[in-house]
Amino acid sequence: MADARRIGGGHNSAADKTWSNTIFMAWLEPCWLQMETLSMLCYLVQSAIVLIVLYNVITWLLQSRKITSYKNKAVFITGCDIGFGRLTAIELAKLGFTVFAGCLKEESIRSIEDEKDGLKGQIIGVKCDVTSDEEAKKATDFIKDNLKDKELWAIINNAGIFTSYGPAEWCDAEIYQKSMEVNFFGAVRVTNPLIPLLRESHGRIMVAASVAARCGTIFGSPYSTAKAAVNSWAEAMAFEYSTFSIKVGVLEPGVFTTNIIDREAKRRRVEFAWNRLDNSVKGVYGPRYVEELLSWWHKFIADQSCSDISLVIDSYVHFVTAEHPKFRYQPGFFSKWVWGK
Repeated sequence: MADARRIGGGHNSAADKTWSNTIFMAWLEPCWLQMETLSMLCYLVQSAIVLIVLYNVITWLLQSRKITSYKNKAVFITGCDIGFGRLTAIELAKLGFTVFAGCLKEESIRSIEDEKDGLKGQIIGVKCDVTSDEEAKKATDFIKDNLKDKELWAIINNAGIFTSYGPAEWCDAEIYQKSMEVNFFGAVRVTNPLIPLLRESHGRIMVAASVAARCGTIFGSPYSTAKAAVNSWAEAMAFEYSTFSIKVGVLEPGVFTTNIIDREAKRRRVEFAWNRLDNSVKGVYGPRYVEELLSWWHKFIADQSCSDISLVIDSYVHFVTAEHPKFRYQPGFFSKWVWGK
């Protein structure tokens, strides 16, 4: 009997031990699976970080490489009377490029051609009203005839106007047409005739769009629609002209402190649109609305503008001089804030 109890007791002890091991393994298995899953996730995260860092390093290295020679290359820039266009023309001429500076006014041509200090290249003023078929043709013909031993390397479509007049209801077709004529059709007028020269040089085309091209500007729908057209045009050209090794770039600056956001100029545009409205429409808004609109504009747009316009100039120069330029340039905090880039 005692032996039987001992045997029975031994048997029960072994069973308990086996049962305990089974419970432990049952508890351990999901923990092990969780650890395995966590380990795999850590590996994937680490791999993603490495790939992102590697991608950015390679991109930076490629975009840092410059083309070998500037002296045999010419650049055509529109809108060189003042601002971004004028400063970019001077900067590229300092590097050694021959710059054809398209200007709306004759006095602007004389003024920019007088900029000779520190230039390794030269600036040649060209009368060019991009809204005129005749002037655009004369300008492009002049460039073709005066390249001499240079190759046309780049076109920078910088000319533009800021058509911000108020609510969309205040803007008739004439206002939209004016915006399209300068900001979009003007770029087409001067670019298309010069494509054969860019095919020969495997050059590049830069168009000035805006953050407003992809983010509709409140009280500035004529401007946004024209810049959206520019953006779409550039995206199409980038694909189509890649066959000929022509590179295309888009400039999407944020809000910069330039004459286009001048307070008095803004007031003149708004009052121009207001004075053309029917009395019935004016009655809906009331004259106080004009002042509130201008106050909003100054507070949220003009007062938030960036004063460092060198960010835009540097973007233009990089596109022209880089061996592997970017497609989209977004200088300025506002542009990066909107798109998170």
